[in-house]
Amino acid sequence: ANRQMNRLLYRTGRGPEADKLFEALAENAAAPAEARRYARRVLAYAKVMRSGAPAELAAALALIDRNREEGGDLDEDKRAAALVLSTDPFRQVEAIDRLTEIGKRTPLTAEENYYLGRMYSQQGQPDLAEKALRESTRAVALAQPEHLAYLAKVQCERSNAPAAEATVAALKANFAGTWEAVTEEARVLVLNGRKPEAAKRVLESTFAGDAESLLKRVAPFLEEIDLKADAETIYRAAAKAGTPLAHAPLGGFLLRNGRAADAVALAYAHEATAPVGVTAKLLAGGARVLPVELAPEADRAKWKATVQGIDEWVARKLAGNASDPDVLFAKAELDDLFGRYADEIATYEKLLALAPDNDIFLNNFAMILALHNRDGGDRPLGMVNAVIARKGSRATLLDTRAIVHIAGGRYAEAIKDLTVARRLEPKKAVYAFHLALAEEKLGGPKTNRDFALAAARGLTKAKLHAKEWPDFDRLLAK
Repeated sequence: ANRQMNRLLYRTGRGPEADKLFEALAENAAAPAEARRYARRVLAYAKVMRSGAPAELAAALALIDRNREEGGDLDEDKRAAALVLSTDPFRQVEAIDRLTEIGKRTPLTAEENYYLGRMYSQQGQPDLAEKALRESTRAVALAQPEHLAYLAKVQCERSNAPAAEATVAALKANFAGTWEAVTEEARVLVLNGRKPEAAKRVLESTFAGDAESLLKRVAPFLEEIDLKADAETIYRAAAKAGTPLAHAPLGGFLLRNGRAADAVALAYAHEATAPVGVTAKLLAGGARVLPVELAPEADRAKWKATVQGIDEWVARKLAGNASDPDVLFAKAELDDLFGRYADEIATYEKLLALAPDNDIFLNNFAMILALHNRDGGDRPLGMVNAVIARKGSRATLLDTRAIVHIAGGRYAEAIKDLTVARRLEPKKAVYAFHLALAEEKLGGPKTNRDFALAAARGLTKAKLHAKEWPDFDRLLAK
């Protein structure tokens, strides 16, 4: 009964309360040894599932190690250690080896096969991923909707429409009306070229009836499956709410999709009611999305005047908002755009004085120190490592650390980070480009291959920092 209650607490968002109960059980000398070990395993899972931060991973493994010291080398703890390791992209191969070795002795559980399938997918082994995910969903009564959803997603990525349709049918039969059933049915419809039906399916679901869900779940998913017009309709409707931040989600959508002029127009249209920092960031973001040098020639002069006007607007607002982090951040972005790198560095110094633990400020500062100053030393490396320590090994952070490693001449370390980043986000072209640069420094034969891969995935100068444009031109000319 206690186990069921504690699981319910985790599933209903009451994690801290569940943690306290399990921590008490884990340290209760009067409790049965198996109960204490069970509590530590649950706490270990909870730590790594909530956060991919290295400190949480270490704490989780320490809990499992206590079990192994106290109760022998039990298979349950070996399984737990493998699942904990599965959350660290640098140790997934080790986790896969542990799980497959366990599977030779006793069948893996549905949950274990699910994580095995996820790891195989991230390691670029779709055949093995689908095999493991099929095992995780073989007994539908034991499968979770997310297991079936991940299987359907892998099948769609492999363009295996018949298999994906069968998986979605099982989702709908056993988990009708869930987010997973709705989204994966839509994904399969898109795969089959039936985009209007996919949009209708999502927009007629219960999830589209709630304003918060519409903005935070429905619209982003529609973007993900390339139904951008339908997503934009949602964002534009929300922007009419009349509140100071109502247009912010639409602004983010426009920036993500490279619509610089539209983002700038939106910012000016809401200038009177929006916080000055929000307008400043949206204007600077619009300017950054399309560097003047890369604008179409017919529009270049007009866009140059627009960007100059944005720079002047931010400078005026900064005079009365010298300590506003959002306005200062907009200035840093514009300093970068205009090549005022010394000013940009000075602005980030001010920003970190105001917010020393801000992840974006630390990441961007480390980047410009590496790209402009060619500084691959302890300070920029410490900045990005501090963010990774809090957020975990996210692809964008590993990319920044790789750029710092390249500046510091640590090319093998850069390749290690970029290899993992590319596995986490295989469609992002910039990781292949940076990998090509690191390979080139080591004289490796993969430089041309990686650059060709980056180009095939749509890499353009607009997706790179201006300091990287000479490298882009040089590799393109090879």
